[in-house]
Amino acid sequence: MNKQSFATKVKNISYAENNRDSLSTLQPLLVKNSTMQIEEGQEEKDIKRLLHDGLTNQLYYGSEQFLNRPDSATSQEFLDHVTYQVDLSQLYKIVDTCYVNSTMPYCPILVENKEQALKHNSSRYLLQVWDNKSELIYQRELHDKPIAWFVTFNTLIYLPHESDQVQNENCYYIVFLYKQNCMIKLDVTGQEFGEIEDPIIGYCNKCLYISSQSTIWIISTVQTKQLGPGEVELVNDFKNEIRKPYKLELGQVKNHGFLINTQKTADQFLIICCETSDHQIDFSMLTYKVTERSYQIMQIQEVVSRELGQQDTIVQFKAIYFDEWPYAIVRRASGQVDFYWNYLRINNSQGQQDSLLKDKFIDVEVNFEGFYLRELIGNKIKKIGLHWQERIGLDVVESLNSKNLHTFQTLFQQKITDKVNFYPTSCLINTSFIIVHNDRIYIYDIINKEWAHNSFQCNKQVRKVFRNEKSPGIYNVVVLLLDGTFEMIDNEDTMSFSPEMWKHHQINNCKLEGTPISLVHDYKNYRMMYALTKQESTCTLQGFTRNFLHNFTALKMLCESSIIVPLFTSFKETQFIVYTPRDKEDFGQIQVVQVAFKLKADGQEKVTSTVIRTIQFDDADLINTSDHPPFVSLTRNLDEAIFLISKKNIHKVEVQQETVKTWHDVNISGIQMLDNNHCYAIVNNQSSTKNQVSGLKYFTLDMLMMNLQTSMLEIDVTVTGPYSGIEFSKENERLTYLKTYDVANIIPILNRSTINYMGMLPRSNYLAFKKKQNQLFALDRNNRITVWNVLTGKHISIHHLQGVDYSQFKIFGLEQNDKTYLREWYQPMTLIVETHEEFDQFEYQKFSQQKISNEIEKGRAYVHNENFKYHLFKLIEIESESTVKEHQVFVHQHYNDKFQRLYISEDRQLMIERLVNLRVLVYQSEMESDGYTKWHIIKRFENFPYDLSELSESLFMFSKDLKRYINFDKVQGLFFIRNTIGYEKIKVPKEYMNPTLEDPLNVIKRVKWVGNDQLMICNDWGLEKLIKIDYQKETFTEISSLKIPAFQQLLTFDHIYEEPTPLDLGAIVHRLLRKYRDIQRRRIIFNKDFTIQIYEELFQVDYNVNNGYGKLVSDLSFSYISWKIIEEICKEKDPYDIKLFDTHSLMMLSLNILPGCQTILHKLSKKSAQLLHILQNVPIYQLSSPDYEHEFEMPFILNLKNKTALHICYENKEFKSADNLIKYLSDAPIDHHGRAIQDILPDLVRKELPSLQQYFDNRLLTTPQLKKVGRGQLKKYQENLDLAFTTQSLWASDNLKKEIFIENDKNDKKLKPIMSDVELKFLDLPNFHYLNQKVAKDFFNALKETEDLQLFELKSIRFLVDYLWPIIKQQTRKRLLIPFVFYLITYWVYTNFVYEFYYTGGAYGIQILWTNLSLLVLFSLYFLFYEFKQILSSKGYEYFFSPWNYIDLTPPVIMISQAILNFIPLQDEGQNWVSSIQAVGSLFMWLKLLYFFRINKDTAYLIRMIAKVIGGMRTFLGVLLITIVAFGDAFISLKKVKEPLDDDYSLTLSNFLIAIVSRFVISCFFVYKMILGDVSVDDFDDTHKLLAGFLVVFCTLFVMIIMLNLLISIIGQVYGQVQENQINEFYQEKATIIAENSYLIPKNILSERFKPGKYLLIAKKVGEEVASKDEEQENDKEQRQMNKFLDEMREIIDQKFKAFEQRHDGQQSTRSQFKLKKTF
Repeated sequence: MNKQSFATKVKNISYAENNRDSLSTLQPLLVKNSTMQIEEGQEEKDIKRLLHDGLTNQLYYGSEQFLNRPDSATSQEFLDHVTYQVDLSQLYKIVDTCYVNSTMPYCPILVENKEQALKHNSSRYLLQVWDNKSELIYQRELHDKPIAWFVTFNTLIYLPHESDQVQNENCYYIVFLYKQNCMIKLDVTGQEFGEIEDPIIGYCNKCLYISSQSTIWIISTVQTKQLGPGEVELVNDFKNEIRKPYKLELGQVKNHGFLINTQKTADQFLIICCETSDHQIDFSMLTYKVTERSYQIMQIQEVVSRELGQQDTIVQFKAIYFDEWPYAIVRRASGQVDFYWNYLRINNSQGQQDSLLKDKFIDVEVNFEGFYLRELIGNKIKKIGLHWQERIGLDVVESLNSKNLHTFQTLFQQKITDKVNFYPTSCLINTSFIIVHNDRIYIYDIINKEWAHNSFQCNKQVRKVFRNEKSPGIYNVVVLLLDGTFEMIDNEDTMSFSPEMWKHHQINNCKLEGTPISLVHDYKNYRMMYALTKQESTCTLQGFTRNFLHNFTALKMLCESSIIVPLFTSFKETQFIVYTPRDKEDFGQIQVVQVAFKLKADGQEKVTSTVIRTIQFDDADLINTSDHPPFVSLTRNLDEAIFLISKKNIHKVEVQQETVKTWHDVNISGIQMLDNNHCYAIVNNQSSTKNQVSGLKYFTLDMLMMNLQTSMLEIDVTVTGPYSGIEFSKENERLTYLKTYDVANIIPILNRSTINYMGMLPRSNYLAFKKKQNQLFALDRNNRITVWNVLTGKHISIHHLQGVDYSQFKIFGLEQNDKTYLREWYQPMTLIVETHEEFDQFEYQKFSQQKISNEIEKGRAYVHNENFKYHLFKLIEIESESTVKEHQVFVHQHYNDKFQRLYISEDRQLMIERLVNLRVLVYQSEMESDGYTKWHIIKRFENFPYDLSELSESLFMFSKDLKRYINFDKVQGLFFIRNTIGYEKIKVPKEYMNPTLEDPLNVIKRVKWVGNDQLMICNDWGLEKLIKIDYQKETFTEISSLKIPAFQQLLTFDHIYEEPTPLDLGAIVHRLLRKYRDIQRRRIIFNKDFTIQIYEELFQVDYNVNNGYGKLVSDLSFSYISWKIIEEICKEKDPYDIKLFDTHSLMMLSLNILPGCQTILHKLSKKSAQLLHILQNVPIYQLSSPDYEHEFEMPFILNLKNKTALHICYENKEFKSADNLIKYLSDAPIDHHGRAIQDILPDLVRKELPSLQQYFDNRLLTTPQLKKVGRGQLKKYQENLDLAFTTQSLWASDNLKKEIFIENDKNDKKLKPIMSDVELKFLDLPNFHYLNQKVAKDFFNALKETEDLQLFELKSIRFLVDYLWPIIKQQTRKRLLIPFVFYLITYWVYTNFVYEFYYTGGAYGIQILWTNLSLLVLFSLYFLFYEFKQILSSKGYEYFFSPWNYIDLTPPVIMISQAILNFIPLQDEGQNWVSSIQAVGSLFMWLKLLYFFRINKDTAYLIRMIAKVIGGMRTFLGVLLITIVAFGDAFISLKKVKEPLDDDYSLTLSNFLIAIVSRFVISCFFVYKMILGDVSVDDFDDTHKLLAGFLVVFCTLFVMIIMLNLLISIIGQVYGQVQENQINEFYQEKATIIAENSYLIPKNILSERFKPGKYLLIAKKVGEEVASKDEEQENDKEQRQMNKFLDEMREIIDQKFKAFEQRHDGQQSTRSQFKLKKTF
């Protein structure tokens, strides 16, 4: 079958029609993913199956594979997908350091110049030294790595490679860092110690130690002259006494390195680390006295010998000092490791054999956080934290995942993060990432993932680069140099993505006055860079913005100790803080300054500042800023608290109390606060504590307000410098931070459910958009189509169009603030107009006459006075990444400065034009030969609904083809659907749209066209319907309905579908609620439930940002932060304490719909304690209130596996959690979850969960519409019920009153209805009253099986049973009872007359027999047919669980068997078998009659009683049977056998066994007769008569007295239970019959009565309880019947005793002892 025929056939089936929006992308996919082959002539059902197969198997796009396995998808995978990474290792790479002591003030590093840096630097390496202030104090360019290097507390020593030595020199460089880098060059050319190939060096007490493996040379480096900054002294004479080397032999040990003493002020000695003969490290102190030329070596710790059994030399040794404790790790040749702490070997790996590889490693590393080991097998990385100290070993090891680890080779970089600020500043502008090292500025092209070819060289070292707003929303880069001058990097082409367009130039006449004291930037708005400078004795605050410096002259009390702190607030204005610490006499104070900007006529900005609040402190220790001054501040309300953030601490300033609370050792190096609450911080911890990991963390201002600062969420691990910041790019809505010295990360705002598209230009630059699967296409005015990923917001590609030019076009209406083609209404088509070229008015006269003419002689038509020009219009649509389709091209008038709107139909046949002065014209299209479209005016609207159109610019009143529109007639009180061109109209039923009950504008704002013949209508309380219109029959048919979640907030919209309130990007609650509504609408209203269809809704594009004028964003159903928090709560190990989250936070978490349609309830379904906390603290529904501004409704939805949290709890046998969920859901609003859990409720009924009673009782709910029904006289559904039932949609129809009330007969004035107040409620158990639905059958089967009779006391269950009972009872009587009565009569005639007459009546008897048997066979086949239907309607095997089914099945089988046997010649023995079969048939026929007694209340009670008694007697009958067998077996041995078995020697074995069994059965039957009073011992010989008599007496006493009394007690107990639950028992009996006999209802009746989409509605009088008669009279009647029964039982027992006494006159009567007492 070819693709075309397949597509044609698919489009012709209704199933495909419902999914037509996916067909365009499915056809190639179906062929690929389907499990079937398509051939010509294949049935429609096969094609449906194929389509279903394709939709089900289709993965959600290609790049986000984790979405296709949502059960295992993680937030980390999502973060990886949305993160841009900038490879900084293409610039520089830090490859090594000799910094091993955290207390040292200097940190040397070796930097490799990579490809980009080599473009301007010929040297391969840079040797740099950074100090405690993170300033670069020493740098030397090198061609090769140094051979050896060493650092002390004040000196750097290194031996360069020969390529970096001066010719004929081999010098050690000793750089005195504390003396401004003056140095000694120690030339060892020609010396013995200068020939060492890989020397080990150390430095102590002005002596250089040069070591080979076993020999150490010590050379004094005392200066012979005073050196100035940078000066060099060359030493090459080693013959004098001062320089003469001292040679020290170590013996058989091997030196692995020198360590400097921990304390700078302690004794001057080095620590040598030597390998012993058993391959341990012996740490010893080496002290050398220069003047005495003597040394001393002293062992620090005892070295305990060990037996290795083989040579296992040390191949790797690494040591470190942290918090003044020494740590070391050794890897030996075998791969085993030793651990050292405090110079003592404390542990080692345990593998002693070569076969044990799990404890063997191929590499080790150490930093200030821990030891790292790379396994030999699997290459996995293990970590041991230094905080374990003496416990360090493999028993405390932890595994690292990819998130915690960058590369093994960069782990050492953690040691240098406290010192090295390698990239001091960076920023992101559009798609260019700008970063600085030293005096060089580099630009990275994020789109093309490459560095710009040319970097920028500044005149001085760069102090800071920052974003500068040169015009609203447009930024460039300003560079501040060390000398206070400013430079700029700017891009004039705002539409260019290329970093090659950036230009570097000076900013003239712009320099800071004085010496900068502190520099900060406005992190919130990026409007200002602040510099506090000192000139002579005066301190001045200066600010740079838009290329100009401004002085803040209004600020007073500025001093050298003042600190400028940017302030994050909720205000739009820029604010900052001036913090002045307390002086000796003055108070310390905080001044909050607000900055205002105003553009002057000359283009410059006037900047004014105002102190809006001052806070004073008299306690000098409140905020200690000497070492760690605050660099940023946060506040939500200046009247409450301000948080000052320093590099070390957080200070909370209570404004009113003027007090401060401090959290210590927080270590935040950079922070951004977004959406007035959400904070992202770079935490730079130099700590080995287990949970103190450096990285990007998240917390909220709310947490700080609640003093929960320590509750930070870890987003990413970072290894960067001490001043590493986090920068916010407003145009991209992204954060930028350095992850390592090799990688910079660019991430979206993770607390939001929106993601901006990277590099998207302002909206005015684009002409068209189109979302196709997971890609967004955008056509800009530079003839480029840009493609983004919808889920990640990442840029994919740019394609330049060929052969077309749209540079002179713009979106029509853009300049008139017309949103028509900016919003989603007509996407993906856009109407664009050429702005520059004007067409001649080639048909102006003709057009004018068509438009409006003037009949006054020589009068000039109005159109001649209008100011318009003819322009070229195009209706375009993006087809692919490289093509644009022009659907229509036409020339039309364009009004430049007046109101004009153009609306083109979906089929492009009609166009409506709205003009000023209430003119509306309708055009018909005509395609001309040149491909242009010509529009002809066919109508001018005279009754256009102008007032309705003001609700939205989308022309929502019109159908998609513009052929029909909605309007209302106030006089008639009706809405009409009118024909746009003609005059036909059909009225809209008032039940849907009624302009008399409310403002027509309020009605119409809840209506939306879906296609051309479907309307989506919502009423005033949130019930939404999809309605199909038949224009020929003028009928409106409901397709589906939905109660819109959290509907009340929609009422504030101008139009709830077309004009929703534009949401801020940070309005996550509103956005998630909207997503919840959308997914419910897609699933329930539009019945689209495949994975790809659901994901299409979860991941959408928001066109309505800034009311349609902002950049488009991806609108997701979750935020990363929420997903991450949910994961942390669900973790098995160390989970988040859910109790830390307040109710508002939990509500926000609950609204997230994660991949796979999973909510927090799904995730917590296996966490009973956490789930219970959610259920107890998050309301299932809540209106907006002063405490919570949003209306809230808990999502309880199906995941992509069609399971709710309740399903998962049930499957995992978490029945306690399931019960908690049921209890929680009992308070849910109507239509909240019923459809989702309907299939699981029968299983929960079987489990008899306690909360089900509360749940069912609360599912009787009303609606605002039902509350308005009022009074009337109910139509009783049954004669004995004061109830009325009907089925209605939740939006009830107008015929509701007719269905539940008795209408007043106007002709009969005497007969007036008895009016009463009526209460109407829906039973919110969808489909349980539909007997044609499987869920209803399952539910009634569960009710049949349950032992919880309390369920039948619930009104909801009784109403459900009462509603279905009449039709079941009617069908049972009609299809079973009445035919059976005739069946029984026919059979009775057969057995009592026909059968006998057959043998005596001759030929006439045969005819009668044939006739009778024919009727019996027909009846039997009839009943077998219904039994077969019952088997099919059940699960097959369940049919055989009911005893009644055996009674039903046996008679027709026997009847057919008898009919067959009647025509088979049989002998006498065969006739006996026929008689036996006939007897059994007669018994079962009459027993089956009892089945029909169940349908009447009077007789059903007795049948139920009998069944209960029989069930209750099961144990008793078992005991009785054992008793009979016991006595029977005893009597076998005593009874005289009349025909002894041993008299007949010819008896066969089989006959012998038969005789034995027969004798045993006869003996047991003898006992049974004895129990009934037939007692005789005559059959026993005289020898055994006495014993037999004793057994008889004992048997009768035990069985007749004890057992029969026990039987009566059991019957009484069962009676009491049945009597107590009489009504409930009857309702369960009715539910059982409903479950069994639902198959009797014909399909036509089922389809007519049980229509889908309707709920059971119950009407009853207000204040009356529903009962089925006088229950007290019923109970009294049944009590009398039971008493009569018990009296009869007593009389029977008395008669048995009398008979027993008469047979045994010699025995004393014990009747009085056993006479029953009346206990009832």
